[in-house]
Amino acid sequence: MGRINIYNLIVVLFVALGSFTYGFNSSIVASFTALPAFYAYFNFESSGPRAEYTTQMVGAMNSLFAAGGLIGALLLGWLANQVGRKTSIQIICVTSLAATIISAASVNLGMFLFGRAFQGFSAGMMDAVCPLYHSEVSPADSRGKLVGFHAFLLVSGYAGAGWAGLGCYFSPPTEFQWRLCVALQSVAPLILLIGSPWIPESPRWLILYGRFNEGRENLRKLHRSPEDPEQVFAEREFQTICTRVELDRTQTITWKSIMANRSILRRLAMGFFVVFAAQCSGVLVVNNYQITLYKGLGITGWKSLLLLSVYDTWAAFMNWVNAMLLDRFGRIKMMVFGLGAAAVALSGEAAMVAKFAGTDNAVGNGFGVFFLFLFITVFASGMDASFASVGWRYYLVFIFTPLACALVIWFYLPETNGLSLEEIENLFDAQEINAVPIDPLRTTKEATDDDNQNKEKAFA
Repeated sequence: MGRINIYNLIVVLFVALGSFTYGFNSSIVASFTALPAFYAYFNFESSGPRAEYTTQMVGAMNSLFAAGGLIGALLLGWLANQVGRKTSIQIICVTSLAATIISAASVNLGMFLFGRAFQGFSAGMMDAVCPLYHSEVSPADSRGKLVGFHAFLLVSGYAGAGWAGLGCYFSPPTEFQWRLCVALQSVAPLILLIGSPWIPESPRWLILYGRFNEGRENLRKLHRSPEDPEQVFAEREFQTICTRVELDRTQTITWKSIMANRSILRRLAMGFFVVFAAQCSGVLVVNNYQITLYKGLGITGWKSLLLLSVYDTWAAFMNWVNAMLLDRFGRIKMMVFGLGAAAVALSGEAAMVAKFAGTDNAVGNGFGVFFLFLFITVFASGMDASFASVGWRYYLVFIFTPLACALVIWFYLPETNGLSLEEIENLFDAQEINAVPIDPLRTTKEATDDDNQNKEKAFA
């Protein structure tokens, strides 16, 4: 696994509990909306005069979660820079726990919708801070594997929500059934909060604020390797980060300056485009409305929850496969494969829904389930409104748009495989940062003493 040591791996996996939190809290809506007690408590109906109202309220639960997530993600950058990545994670965990209490204790629909929006706010911040932290503590040659654990644990959260819903389905259909399902959102953030004092702060954030000794020590612990007893790799990384920080310190970063910087705008555009391409595959819509999809194929009750759970578990496994392949094949090839193959799989699903939805044709509906699983297999290994009323034509958006996006990615996006975060900045800035060279013959203590004195004088 490249330069990954056990300590680095444990830290990444533990912080990925935040990724699991996002996935679980995002996907749990598909589980509790399938519970009879939830429908009974809020007077929902899957058919009849209140069916349209029910569809609207379920849509509101998803929309408010997403809206809260947008606000949280936008605020995370400011929070993470002000208090650090570690403290940010702790604050987000507390926020998530508060949102879970509000949701699980809801006495009316308005309170529940507020809790859902508040949960989205914390989830948006969590979804942003985890890959940020992972990328800053990972060595360049293994960053794909380590940051890939964010996606792996995120989709594991989807799977956990599915299995939680399935288990709650078989409990007595009282209030406890749905309240327990919602309350389980507290487990992962509570564990992360309790263990967070023992995770290291991001070395890059420490160096940015002049805490050079702590930053260097964290780099040495995270990237210690038996093949590098003098820790030349960690020392060079420390020097590169310091050089970049000194350059960044000469620039005043504001929204206005960001909008005027073509290099940053290019990075933003490409980052947004990749996320846009992934969402245009329909992966979240397929997941969140999967129960509705199964109902259209004649699969209801606990069987639909079982399929949802197996689907997300398989997706988590394929995300792990993707993480293991990223550093070998590169980002561009994997994304193009994922988007293209997902569009082909969804084409088959669209055909099955158009032909067999609402019928009792077991073979046709079985192929509908097959193409759903094929879709998540190829999407998860390459990338990471209601179907009830729109029908199979809705799939066309998720077929043609990703194919166009795949072409743009292939021809216009640069490959970043194996590059450090500072080297990626150089790639976009079209300039080279010369790190202070390190003499392998110098002892670690000599390098530490000399360089710390120089850096601390410069910062002062």
